[in-house]
Amino acid sequence: MRVFRRLLPTLALFVVPALAAQRQWNWGLTGGPSFHSDDRWHRLSNLGPSIQAYAERRLTGRLAGRAELHVFYYGLHNPPVFGVLPPRCGGVCPTSGPTHELGVAALTAEAKLADLEEHVSRSYLLVGGGLYGAFRHPAGEHPVRAGVNTGLGFELGRRGLLELRYHWIAGWKGGGLSMGGLALGVKF
Repeated sequence: MRVFRRLLPTLALFVVPALAAQRQWNWGLTGGPSFHSDDRWHRLSNLGPSIQAYAERRLTGRLAGRAELHVFYYGLHNPPVFGVLPPRCGGVCPTSGPTHELGVAALTAEAKLADLEEHVSRSYLLVGGGLYGAFRHPAGEHPVRAGVNTGLGFELGRRGLLELRYHWIAGWKGGGLSMGGLALGVKF
């Protein structure tokens, strides 16, 4: 088992470029600012970063299948609280309040429908769904729920991407959880 763990990264260095050279699969990374709609705690920032990695395979001229891994993070420290501390601060020093964070990871599958006239607008539509799980939660919970997502994307040059995405997670406390954002990316 230990040998396999050491060989896997080395093997990946050869396999990933070989798969990319076959051009049956496209790989990419996107990231940017995102928002969420769950503010039950009133201490959690509604804005935060998101990162996505995807693997995509063209099925027909206009249709492709895509598997994605998403990570969203929203966190905010409470405003500073002033209190009396040891004299090294001069008597009164700011202290930080508790941290409230929401981190969500998702594994999703999408259908990508490309524009017929790729040489004109090079846009595409994404529709899919998957599993969304909280890895950081203000209430200390770690729910895993099903959700759906949609997006509109534009290819920028040969390798650039601009995507507008929306995710809705069913069964989150207080109804569904909506997340979305704008992402810039690169495809390999």
